Amino acid sequence: MSKTFKIGDVVFLNSNQELLLTVDFVLGDKPTSLFEVDLLQQMRSLGFKDGDVSCTWFDGTVLKDSLFKAETLTQK
Repeated sequence: MSKTFKIGDVVFLNSNQELLLTVDFVLGDKPTSLFEVDLLQQMRSLGFKDGDVSCTWFDGTVLKDSLFKAETLTQK
């Protein structure tokens, strides 16, 4: 069964439950901005599929972001 995330969900990596991430884009959702259109194209070109996500989190005071396969995350 595949995991379903939505924008705003707080998730953690299956390999690191201490690091909390916020879902900010779900591949398969309709893009609402040019940024999201570009992100969708980038994710598809890298082999991501519907349901995979882009997340943001803070490392100290630095905002970070990355792309994740849905199966590597768990909703908090």
